[in-house]
Amino acid sequence: VIELILHAAKWAMLKNGTIRYSRRNSQPNYRIIMQVVAAMVEVGLLKETRSARMSNMESRLTPLEELLRLKETDPWAFSPPLDVELIQLRQEGMIVKHNPNDPTAKLFAKTLKQSNEVNAAYEITYDIQSEATSGFEGDHSRLRPVYHAVFLEDFDHHGRIYTGLFGHQALRGQERKTIRFDGEPSVELDYAGLHTRMLYHLEGMNYRNDPYALWGPSPPKTPRTKSLRRWEQKRLMAKVAMNILINARSAASAVSACNNAMNTWWTNEKGERTAKKEGKALDDARNLYEAWERTGLRFKGIVEMASVNHKAIAHKFGKSMGNVLMNIDARICLNVLDHFANQGVP
Repeated sequence: VIELILHAAKWAMLKNGTIRYSRRNSQPNYRIIMQVVAAMVEVGLLKETRSARMSNMESRLTPLEELLRLKETDPWAFSPPLDVELIQLRQEGMIVKHNPNDPTAKLFAKTLKQSNEVNAAYEITYDIQSEATSGFEGDHSRLRPVYHAVFLEDFDHHGRIYTGLFGHQALRGQERKTIRFDGEPSVELDYAGLHTRMLYHLEGMNYRNDPYALWGPSPPKTPRTKSLRRWEQKRLMAKVAMNILINARSAASAVSACNNAMNTWWTNEKGERTAKKEGKALDDARNLYEAWERTGLRFKGIVEMASVNHKAIAHKFGKSMGNVLMNIDARICLNVLDHFANQGVP
């Protein structure tokens, strides 16, 4: 138990965060956990913040100065990399065996293996953004991406590439801007409105405008005005609505998913709370709720408006096109990784 708590503490320190834990006496090893926590609090290694009785919140442990001396900036120093399946095929939510000789599986596995080897040879770091102040603490933490691809049902659906536990996909936007490779700064290039444009491309059309500007172009950006802020919030809601609509099975389920995106808790299929959102996911939920509250717009109307504004591709909305489009953009990503891995560039 001590080893597990120390491991959790190092992980928390890496992220400038805390350890969440439950005080329910029904959990395994309850007495041992409580004794170890009490002892570490008593000797000044941890500070305990207990949740209120009958609360959904978990109690928290904050590492103190004595424990901070053990802080690691490289997660592999205390959590060595595990053998990760480079290719995962999931059917009905379960990982199933796949044919490793399938051409797509072989291509992805070869490129991801090479990219992982190249990345491991570089010190990839980022600056941690403070939860409390939104500023930077001055600490550099090391990123350890281990790429793997996840396909759904077959090799023609999904296939997106994930960076693993210590990768960069969960970082906030401001944190991503601080990523360095052996000290060299980086920039993040983005495809604007990617999946909406891809739907137009599949129809043989090239869409040049901002697909999320359902209310027309933005007001002048200088000086910054309330009207610009309001327009940006409306665009945010349109972006969320359209991307969910492309992935959803129906317009009604898209509206429900949009409303759920404002929730600061993760929920299961039954709508039950499972865990509090953190980091980027929490920021996204809060920003979306603020836009929903201040604009007075509702997602049902936005979904209807999107279908009118994009009538050339509206027949593709609510048809679960997301996994098809993800398969295409995963192959674009793989080409980029392959190009640079062959040059030894992370």
